[in-house]
Amino acid sequence: MSCNLVIGFAQGDDARAYPHFILDWHEIVNDRVGDIHIAVTYCPLTGTGIGWEREINGSVTTFGVSGLLFNSNLIPYDRNTDSNWSQIRLDCVNGDLIGTEAETHVLVETTWKTMYPKTLVMSMNTGYNRSYGNYPYGNYRTAREIHGMFSVKHSQVLAWVPS
Repeated sequence: MSCNLVIGFAQGDDARAYPHFILDWHEIVNDRVGDIHIAVTYCPLTGTGIGWEREINGSVTTFGVSGLLFNSNLIPYDRNTDSNWSQIRLDCVNGDLIGTEAETHVLVETTWKTMYPKTLVMSMNTGYNRSYGNYPYGNYRTAREIHGMFSVKHSQVLAWVPS
């Protein structure tokens, strides 16, 4: 599996790799890298990953999978307040923290250990019996008829014309 994609995060020389084939099943990893409390959220339906700061208003939380979607994208919740956060919008969309903007960290999507040869790679020993390496959503990534499976809210796109 050495050519599989990972979501990577580095703080100084401490680098972590979170393999797609594990994130496809678990979607969120709460971690601490140096002095950074980070949640790596990954939506297997849209293929998007975000590095969330877990310290919110002076308190460290963990994020969990709510099971909710917005435009086919993950809606995590923080376990301290049970508030829902939009991965697309990068803000809290309901609960005690509604309207709070998310603080994020830069992530890199890459192959194993490309930039940091001493990267710690998340283990498949997660405590869950999963078929890692098999995509849990069937042919969602490749089927054209999937469009109707999840509704997508369309918004007006404005064109910007430089002066």
